Amino acid sequence: IKNKAGNFSLHLMIACVIIWGLGIYLARKSGIVRDLSYNPQTNKLRPFQERPYSFAKMQLLWWTLIVTSCYLCFYIHTGFLVALTPTTVALLGVSLGVTVIGNAITSSQRQENKSEVPILHQDIDGSKNWLIDILSDEGGVSIHRFQSLIFNVIYGIGFVFEFVENTTNMRFPFFEFETWQLTLLGISVTGYLGLKANENPKATQKQ
Repeated sequence: IKNKAGNFSLHLMIACVIIWGLGIYLARKSGIVRDLSYNPQTNKLRPFQERPYSFAKMQLLWWTLIVTSCYLCFYIHTGFLVALTPTTVALLGVSLGVTVIGNAITSSQRQENKSEVPILHQDIDGSKNWLIDILSDEGGVSIHRFQSLIFNVIYGIGFVFEFVENTTNMRFPFFEFETWQLTLLGISVTGYLGLKANENPKATQKQ
């Protein structure tokens, strides 16, 4: 891999400002990473600022920002569009799959509710704050969401550090996680989805 003239740190900063700046702006100014949430009194969709943040959508945004900012940085630094590895595809694919399945679970729970104004736990209080929202199910802050958050953060930081080290040493940039590492992350998100499927029982829905 041959580097173009220029400072890698500057190229990394440019890529992060573009990708992370856009992602954070959209997260703050739109409902891109929030659950749908309805006012229990009116059954109307809340303004996006009042909707709770979604764990699954935040996970998808997290890996999208990490992978695309590293990808853009490498292109700026080398002028080469590098091929994505099985690990990067898996990380993006799993996070997208979790979001799709999570939305399907929530939609199913709403359809099962036969009351005039459907109520899920996402509707009762609206948003508290970013961290509490993504860690909470109908019982409050939950250990399985916390575990999944910790693994995603650790893996994300490790991915970036390996990218920086590989690129500065003119090696292939994207780190390949071992099978057991991807399996561990998969188990964590599977636990999140399994327990999400049991959220919003009829007692919660009919409050």
